[in-house]
Amino acid sequence: MKGTLREISPADVFQLLGRQRRSGVLRVTSLEDSLDMWMEEGLVRRVDARRRPIPARLGQRVLRAGLVDSAGLEKILDAHRRLKRPVGTLMVMRGVLSADLLETLLEVQAQETLYGFFGMVDGNYEFIDNDGTDLRDGLSGLELPIESVLMEGLRRVNEWPQVRDIIHGPDVRFRVLKAPPPPVDGLLPDAAAGADDDLEAAFMGEATGSAPRGLGPDEYKVMEFLGPGVAVQQVVDQALLTDFRVYRALATLVELGFLEPEERGDEVDV
Repeated sequence: MKGTLREISPADVFQLLGRQRRSGVLRVTSLEDSLDMWMEEGLVRRVDARRRPIPARLGQRVLRAGLVDSAGLEKILDAHRRLKRPVGTLMVMRGVLSADLLETLLEVQAQETLYGFFGMVDGNYEFIDNDGTDLRDGLSGLELPIESVLMEGLRRVNEWPQVRDIIHGPDVRFRVLKAPPPPVDGLLPDAAAGADDDLEAAFMGEATGSAPRGLGPDEYKVMEFLGPGVAVQQVVDQALLTDFRVYRALATLVELGFLEPEERGDEVDV
C-alpha cells in the first residue's frame, strides 16, 4: 500500500488502515518532514519524526521549561552519544526528570508528531507490513485506536484555522480580565450554553467543527501559567500539553472574556 497525499488525504489513509487492522509501519516522506507510525491490529503504538529525532526535541523542550540549563543538557546529550542510552533515561538517572514526567513528555511529543500528519498536503506514503518487531517496546508507549486518532486529527484540522484567528502565534501575551469561576465540588462549571455537549465530544475525540465554549481542564491548567509578560510559547513549555490543546484553551478563554491578547505574534505553523 503506497501512494501520494495529493491522491489520497491523510484522513483517508488512516480510515483505510483502520478498516484493514493491519500491523506494520506507515512511512510518510515530504520535503518538510519524514514520519514513521507503527501500528498493530488497529492501534497506533509508536510514532517518530525521522528529521526531528526525539532526543533533540526532548532536550529542547526540557531546556525551555527550565528543568535543565544549557550546560547540563549538553552533558546529557554527550552521554547519550557515548553510551547509546536514551536521553530520557539519562535525564531520569540524573534527577532532571521523574519517570512519570518523562512518560508525559514523550507522549506529548508523540501526539504532536502523530496529529501533525493530518495537516500534510503533499508527500509520499507507504505501509510496510510488520516483520515481527515488538511494537510495544519503542519510543513512546502509545495505545491509541486508529479510529480515535482519525477523529481527533480531523477535529484539529478543522479547528486550527478558528484558533489561529484568535491566537496568532507563540509570541502573543495576554491581559487577564477576570479569573474563571472555581470548580464546585470538583466539578468544572459551564461557561456557556452547550458546554456539556461540546466538552463531552472533545474528550471522546469526536469532531465538533468548532472549539467547545465551556471551561474544561485545559483552560484551568493554562491559566496557572499566565502572568505579566508570559507568552504562548512559555505556556506550551510549562503546561505539558500539546500545542493544539494550549492554543485551543487560550482561544476559548479569550472568547469567554477571561483573557485579552496584548499583541500579535508570528503566525503559528500547523
